[in-house]
Formats: sequence, structure tokens, C-alpha cells
Amino acid sequence: NMSDWLLHRTDTKDTKCWQALYQPSADFNIPKTVFFNASNTHSLAISFNSLASSQYRQQTGSSSPIKLVNNPLPLSDFFKEQEKSMQAINTATNVMLPFCFIPANYVAFLVRERVSKSKHVQIVSGVRLSAYWLSNFTWDLAAFMVSTFITILMFFIFGRDEYVGDGSTFLATFLLFLFYGVTAIFASYYASFYFESATTGQNTVLLGNYFSGFALVMTIGILQIIESTKDVAKVLRFIFRVIPSFCLGDGILALAQLPANRNNGVTGDTPLSMDVVGWDVLFLWLVFPIYA
Repeated sequence: NMSDWLLHRTDTKDTKCWQALYQPSADFNIPKTVFFNASNTHSLAISFNSLASSQYRQQTGSSSPIKLVNNPLPLSDFFKEQEKSMQAINTATNVMLPFCFIPANYVAFLVRERVSKSKHVQIVSGVRLSAYWLSNFTWDLAAFMVSTFITILMFFIFGRDEYVGDGSTFLATFLLFLFYGVTAIFASYYASFYFESATTGQNTVLLGNYFSGFALVMTIGILQIIESTKDVAKVLRFIFRVIPSFCLGDGILALAQLPANRNNGVTGDTPLSMDVVGWDVLFLWLVFPIYA
């Protein structure tokens, strides 16, 4: 089996295999099979040229190869937008993951202070409970906003127009991060009371945010593509929005897909529309009092 042999050769040899020609017999009229490595843009044209050159030498006895000039047609505007959309989705994935992990840091400190009785000492020493939580929140929000500003700065530097292309896009991105930061911090505070180990609390919240902010968002995205599960995805999307990390992932992904959807005539929404980041920002604002 030629396919198995090529795969085995790729796994066992250090050199790359870009093409292969299979001819069952020396008969010129027998159909040939061309194998090519699709990771090389020009490998298909080169492989067919190799086949043509071998047939030419076989028929004429000449050692001269056939000269090939390969100049692929430029991508259409549609495929350019598709390529940009895929790049934007990859960027959205890279943004979602680290911001799912940030809230886990807040849990470890609070659990450690409670278990070591440091919080108790502060309270009996005269520190008001409101002052204790306000100081924690102020510091955590300031640290979160530093990460947010650096991320937005990177968007500007690398020209990610889907997040900072104009005023409304920038505002949608900023509001999404701001409301997520506030809500995620209080959600972490709420979760800290359920743990007696700082490490366990941090890892559990980290995994929970990863699952809800990345895995669930990807799952809903796949369900939306399948015609028979679109309605289910729409319902589940609203249910999962009570989780802050899901709102962030959902909003980031919606912003990434918006330019392609606009250019393809799928939607005329703006970044602040309810079907883009509007619902996510609204849910973050609504569930904030629950965690607080």
C-alpha cells in the first residue's frame, strides 16, 4: 500500500517527502497515481510536472525535463475574508485562554489568608470587613486592568481591526473586558469560601474557567454550524451566559467573526449589537450582584 509506505517513511526518516509517483507497470497506458504533500503550496503542480517529465522521458528517451512555471491565481475577496476570519478566530482563541486563567489567581490568596487566620487577625484588630474586601477588589481590579490595557495595546500594534478597528469596536472590546474583570473577581471571591487549600482552589477555578470559557464556547460554536442543532445552541448559549468566562469567550469569538459575516452579507450588526457582545455584556452586568 503506497499510502502506508509514505506515512511510514515520513515517521521514520528525517528528510521531508514532498511527492511520490506510483505506476503499477511499465505500460504507458496504465493509470498512474500522484501523491503530493499539501503542506507545500506548489507541490501539486510540481508533482504533475514530475509525472509529465517521466512520461516524456519514457516515450522519447530524452533526458530533458519539462520546464514548469506555476503562478497560482490570486485569492478572491471572498477567500481573503475567509482567511482573515480564520486568523481572527485563532487570535480569539489565544485571547480567551489566558483570561480564563487570571481569575484563578485571586482565589489562592483569599483561601490562604482565611486558612492561616490572617484575615481573622485583621478583623479582630479593627479592620472593617467592608474595607478588607474593598482593598482586595481594588488591587485585583487594578491588576486585571493592567492585563487588559496590555492586550488592547497589542491589538493596536498588530492591527487587529476586529477588536480595535473603530470607536464602536474598541468600546465593545473594552466593555467586555471591564465587565468580565469585575464579575470574574467577585465570582472568584465567592468560590474561595468552598476551599480549604489554596492550591486546590486555584486549580479547580482554573479548570472551571477553562472548561466554560473555552471548551463550552467551542462546543456552542460547533452546534451553531450544524443545522439540526442550531436551536439547541441558541438556548444553551443563553443558559451558559451566567458564567463570566463563557461571556468573555463568546463575545471575543463573536467580534472575531463579525467582519467576515458583514462582508458575506450574513449580518449587518454592529459590535455593540445584542447578537455580538450586547447580550454578553448585559449578562455580566446582571449576574454581578449575584456573585457580589
